[in-house]
Amino acid sequence: MTTRSPLVGVEFTNRSARAIEAGDTVWFLLESDRAAPHEVERVISGQDDPTVLCRRHRNAALISLRLSAGVPVAVQAWRGLLATAEVYYAIRPEGELWISDHFKNVIAKIPPQDRPPNELGLAKHYLFRKPYGNTSYSAAVTRLGHGEHLTVDPTSGQVSTALFDRIDEPVVPRPAAEYVSLMDEALVQAMEAVPGDGSAAVMFSGGVDSSLMMSYLVGRAQPITFVPDTPEFGPETEYARNAARLIGQDIVEMPMVEVDFVEMMERATDVTARPLFDDAKPFLADTVLDSPFDHVIPGQGADSVLGSSLKLARFSSWFRWSPVYQTVSAASTRTSGHLGYRLRQVAGRAGGFRLEPLDPLGYAGTTLAHGDTSLFREVVGPDLVRKAHDSLLVYTTDRFDRRADPGSRFFSHIELAHWIVVFGNPVGTDRLVAQSCGKSITVPYLDPAVVQASATIPVEHRYVKRLAAKWILKELLSERVPGYPVHQRKKATALPWERFYRSGPLTKIWDRYDVPDIFEGKDRDNLIAVPTATTWNAISYAVWEQRIVRNDRLLGHPAAVAAQYPVGNATP
Repeated sequence: MTTRSPLVGVEFTNRSARAIEAGDTVWFLLESDRAAPHEVERVISGQDDPTVLCRRHRNAALISLRLSAGVPVAVQAWRGLLATAEVYYAIRPEGELWISDHFKNVIAKIPPQDRPPNELGLAKHYLFRKPYGNTSYSAAVTRLGHGEHLTVDPTSGQVSTALFDRIDEPVVPRPAAEYVSLMDEALVQAMEAVPGDGSAAVMFSGGVDSSLMMSYLVGRAQPITFVPDTPEFGPETEYARNAARLIGQDIVEMPMVEVDFVEMMERATDVTARPLFDDAKPFLADTVLDSPFDHVIPGQGADSVLGSSLKLARFSSWFRWSPVYQTVSAASTRTSGHLGYRLRQVAGRAGGFRLEPLDPLGYAGTTLAHGDTSLFREVVGPDLVRKAHDSLLVYTTDRFDRRADPGSRFFSHIELAHWIVVFGNPVGTDRLVAQSCGKSITVPYLDPAVVQASATIPVEHRYVKRLAAKWILKELLSERVPGYPVHQRKKATALPWERFYRSGPLTKIWDRYDVPDIFEGKDRDNLIAVPTATTWNAISYAVWEQRIVRNDRLLGHPAAVAAQYPVGNATP
């Protein structure tokens, strides 16, 4: 009996993508520019295993198709452990295999009825606002994990994956000043990927992260920021302008109008084919899409690699012992107003620190939640919530050796929480936006040089100094930009989305989109009446569901490198 062998299609939107034919194999390379030509040659000639190159250059990804008489007989892919470039693939029931670095280019090949996420993917959206790990926003599409090797038999559809790399840099205690020098050297190396032809722009908020990046790129890139006509955002714009003046740069401002917020949200959803992570993404996406720059440099990753604000976490950890915890927990239920809110925050986080670091409901497993976990638990049940939290821990601990002193529960939790974010690829959406319009992207704080250098710093010194977060970056910025107020508090780049919901551009959102089916009865009424983080999650999901899942004319983005291998015949 003769059966048809499947169609295999590859589409890579990353403009650095390359295709190399070598005998009966076609190689596709992503973010491999730092590899020397002889390193690539050794791989494609069979002298080196591809894992050798991907361990040495952890930001790279490789895909190979072996052909027989023009028909694919073996497909493999390798993704570096610290690659922000993503690799998505889908194997259709009829045998088609599609591979791309852009989610939209794969989900567009899937019929609408097969596009929604599975139960676990849905839980990750409502709990974490992103599908951590191998899951994507579609049950039919899989994302290749960090440091994973994929093998597909196109004829049988059999798939296997194996982890080939993990963080194992030796920890090297040093004087504090040497940690600052170490990060300086790593950032210099990371900035080498930025072109010097005037085509690059730093996504600039004026905070420590973007200001430090800009200090390395004076004369090579320009700071750019979005300026909405939102009154509450005015202080943020002034902060950016003042920081740019200190660095001696003219800031490029992109005016935005808040009444266009829903249209911008729809546009960003259309280009990424994913629900948006937060309320600033529509403005950030428009900044990338409409700016005159061809290369963008976002500051994501600094918090996850080198620490974010941990004062509340540290304070909460001191209350984890009984009976102190019991007292605080009881007081939080009896106290109203802002004090009651704060006590509940402390009690909740203290409860997480009482558990083991690897407990799915401990601090590390739950601190990344961006929604009302209790509400979602009522909707879907506790087992699925626990499974979603557990998946974060399993995916992360497979990829790094825990360094914190086992006797230091606080730092064990903190270290694990930060690595979860690193392997959650915080720049994933930004990369999809850039690649959708043919632009390139450099993410200095997630560059292997920076992440690997930070991994050598003892955990108790990496994230905080006393209670100061990101102290290494702040000391480095003080040296490079004297006069910068490193200890001045700055809000995260966020919009007054609750005001948008109650009296601004989102007031009619539920006339324009359907409330997701997962919410019924009282839960649905509460979701609509009281804007919470879960309300935002439902809005972003509703926009995505209507514009992507149900869109029967969905098309992928133009590819820099693409190939399709026609259906041939194979005899089993």
